[in-house]
Amino acid sequence: MDTPTPTQRTAAFFMMDGTAYEPMAITLAATLRHHNGEALSLFAYVPQEKLGDVRPITRKVLKELGVAIRPLPAPDLAGGIWREPYPHGNKMLAALDDRDCDVSLFFDTDMVCVAPLAVEGLVPEGHVAAMVSDYKTWGGEKRWKKAYGLFGLDVPEERVQFHRGQRLWSPPYFNAGLVGFREGEGAGGMSFAQAWLDTARRIDFDTKLDGLRPFLDQVSLPVAIRRQGLGFEMLARDYNLTIQNADYDPEATPRILHYHKPKYLKVWPQGAEAFAACREMVGDKRYGRLKSRFKAFFANDLSEAA
Repeated sequence: MDTPTPTQRTAAFFMMDGTAYEPMAITLAATLRHHNGEALSLFAYVPQEKLGDVRPITRKVLKELGVAIRPLPAPDLAGGIWREPYPHGNKMLAALDDRDCDVSLFFDTDMVCVAPLAVEGLVPEGHVAAMVSDYKTWGGEKRWKKAYGLFGLDVPEERVQFHRGQRLWSPPYFNAGLVGFREGEGAGGMSFAQAWLDTARRIDFDTKLDGLRPFLDQVSLPVAIRRQGLGFEMLARDYNLTIQNADYDPEATPRILHYHKPKYLKVWPQGAEAFAACREMVGDKRYGRLKSRFKAFFANDLSEAA
């Protein structure tokens, strides 16, 4: 059967900030390629000062998988990019880069793809796609009013229900581990990536986050979406299934596993399948070298071929 010609150019990108993230990046890239073929162009972003530290085997494997390794954009902004160091913000900096595509999909590096993605319909026109957060890690009426009020906006009327914990209801609040957006200029002459970064910086510099600053990327995301006049596309949990501290659910049908710590890949059989897919994509010989180089990560491979 002939493969349909894609009607849009879609890029997937992720961070590779330090050698500890190299085996994660390789496994994510290999599983995305295994399940989606050439439907995605792939990009790994590394802070400029760490580019020289990327191991030769990682460069070779990513090149064979068709992954472009790029330096993380570092815009010169008045007052600095952040009020104080904020590594989570690197995803917003990476989003700024030109990937010569119509749609960009950001993935946290601690993810693996375990089923094909519906690439063509994932991010509808006029929307930004993400999954509702598992937990209420930030929010409350006063906080949302302050965040939206910085930009002269009202809190959206939409309400979402969190997936875990007390299953509370909230204005739209997303897990920023997978975010899909369309490229191009939008409201205020900014791309969505520019609006997301600008929104996060304004919130960072102009409000108090009450010790919850690690969630700045998630707090700013729905506000940036509304600033751009865009809609919320609520991805199914299958696209960002968090398995940290979660028992295996045989009824689940994940496409993306968000494992946070590699040891959780041993709990779900899809974890072994992801390692097997990585082996298939890179070849037995290269896979053996990866296991030797990154022993701690690949010790979690329980696939039959391990």
